[in-house]
Amino acid sequence: MLSKSPRGPEKNFFNHMADTYKILLESSAEIKFEKLKKQKTIIVYGSKRKRDKLFTLAKTAGISMCDLKSPNFYLSQEKFKKELEKKSFSEAEIIFLLKIINWANQTSTGDREELTLEREQYGLFDLVSDSEGSGSFFKKALEHAEKCEVILIHQYDFAKGLAEKIQDAEKHELIVVEASRLEDNFTNALKKRFTETDLLPFFGDKTTIFFGLLGIFYERFLPADSAEFRGDVVLNNKNCASIEWRRVTETAQNLPENQKKDELISALIQTQNNVSWISSFYNELSFTSAPISIADTFQECISHAKKITMQSPALSADGSFSFIKSIFRLGDEWLKINQNATKDQSAENSKSSYGDLKIEVLKNFPAPNTNDYFQKSQKLFMEIIEREKGGSLFILSSKKAVEALYGILLPEAEKLKVKLRAVGASGGMGKSLALFLENPTGSILLSTNQILAHFDEIEDEIKVVVFQKIPFDLPFDPLVSSRSNLFRNGFKNYSLPRAIMRFREMLIDLSKNETTKTCYILDNRLLTQDYGRFFL
Repeated sequence: MLSKSPRGPEKNFFNHMADTYKILLESSAEIKFEKLKKQKTIIVYGSKRKRDKLFTLAKTAGISMCDLKSPNFYLSQEKFKKELEKKSFSEAEIIFLLKIINWANQTSTGDREELTLEREQYGLFDLVSDSEGSGSFFKKALEHAEKCEVILIHQYDFAKGLAEKIQDAEKHELIVVEASRLEDNFTNALKKRFTETDLLPFFGDKTTIFFGLLGIFYERFLPADSAEFRGDVVLNNKNCASIEWRRVTETAQNLPENQKKDELISALIQTQNNVSWISSFYNELSFTSAPISIADTFQECISHAKKITMQSPALSADGSFSFIKSIFRLGDEWLKINQNATKDQSAENSKSSYGDLKIEVLKNFPAPNTNDYFQKSQKLFMEIIEREKGGSLFILSSKKAVEALYGILLPEAEKLKVKLRAVGASGGMGKSLALFLENPTGSILLSTNQILAHFDEIEDEIKVVVFQKIPFDLPFDPLVSSRSNLFRNGFKNYSLPRAIMRFREMLIDLSKNETTKTCYILDNRLLTQDYGRFFL
């Protein structure tokens, strides 16, 4: 099913497989669609970039393919009609509904992706979306999908159980590509996050009251050392027994009845397998609840599949596949295949391993957290700005580091007429990426490791990437901390393999690009620590 990789021999492991199989495959090869003719297949992908590439490959092979989305991506004509019957509208609702009216008279699919929506309008679309899957647009999309040879489903929608809605899904071969992204996409699908901006369309002024009380709770239990950098307040038995939290939950119970209220009430209830926390980002509070283990949900999603392959260019981390097996509770029946097993992963040979990508691990750079480290980092960043004038991405170790470096570099960048964009200071992730893409050759982008989940959106415009530190998850992140506790050694068995997989996959993506790129790494642990060899 996989075509020849540009840097590896062609291997077809499926010719002699039994009618039932489960495979873990580390490979950069692409799906060979010629071998999928007259065979029903569900492909689960992780990024729009991959989806577009799959469409191109399928079209070349003469394979019929469609991209099926969850019901809430489609317009519910019944809900839309009901929304129009309301007696009064806010200014934001009027602008949104005029956009929907114009679109609804033209669309034949009802697919939200046809629309260009502002951030706050995504929440408004929930008011008219077909969340139950009973509307004509979703039914039409499902019927069309079932006639295609290949059905594409995003990992997010797969986690929501979309594959189970397909008739005779058990007769389809299941291929999960970009499987190294699966944990994050499953988490995002199962995570519940609420901000005042998101809930205002549903609850109006009562939203402000709810978040006011949530803010009182946040300030009451914010750790004392978080004065300079606003941290997270994680819910626990002690603070949930407080009068402040009782007021939050009572206010939530008194909100107007609708589906969004049910979601909020459900998220506020603490269970053994979820962790919940309150954050403050640029003075906007958010409440988040996420599952600690996602294995049960994954097992339910693949329970119908008799033939399943999970594939990614960087799936095994240290070559053992132990991380992916632990996260998704995969048994010994899974066949492990590593096409990269013979690849030399030493730092000395990193250039040959990643094609024309130039990887520079600065050997004489100060160790992280030493006195000279920040000053040397600042100097290097300024040299890159002066030399490149744009097309560069600086990935820093924390939001605090992004804010500090942005403040220092901005005056110098303005003198050079270079646009400095920073996730946080320039807005959220979506806005910051959009601003960067308006003029990538004249812009520099600053972010934390969270940019890696969106890297495919900008990688074509990037000439230089600088990692201030190895891209480990922040250990005090509530979800990272909770999942690390599932392992005997949280760093070795959870944080380390996650960082290796994300970093290696990013390098592989950069090496496939037509333009030569450079990656600087300002973290000598790649050279001094034993685990450093796995990153390269």
